[in-house]
Amino acid sequence: MEENEDILNRQEYVNNLIEIVEIVSKKKAGCCFSIDGQWGVGKTYILNMFEKQISQIQSEETHTDKYFVFNYNCWKYDYYEEPSIAIVSAMLDKIDEEERLLGEEFIKSAWEKAKEKIRRNCWRIFKK
Repeated sequence: MEENEDILNRQEYVNNLIEIVEIVSKKKAGCCFSIDGQWGVGKTYILNMFEKQISQIQSEETHTDKYFVFNYNCWKYDYYEEPSIAIVSAMLDKIDEEERLLGEEFIKSAWEKAKEKIRRNCWRIFKK
């Protein structure tokens, strides 16, 4: 048996997750979902499959990865008191990893775009 062989046919669940993300993305909406189950039923396996497959979806406009995918493991970052700081830390760790793969200039450009979008969105939130 191959190490990552899907012997329990979990691909259907991964396909459903990808479909949900694609629909929400097209509508430029946000969503949150949870994968719940008892210990050992394969939640991490499904998330790993999902992460690998969603990361490979390409943007038709730019022909680059369509989604920025990072894995936030609450046990790995449990030394932060504030969860939002831990999540940002996980994002920065992923950016550091991507920088090694993609190059510094690409990451700087993407980071500048992200900062500008965050500033605009935060301004709208605080303006209310």
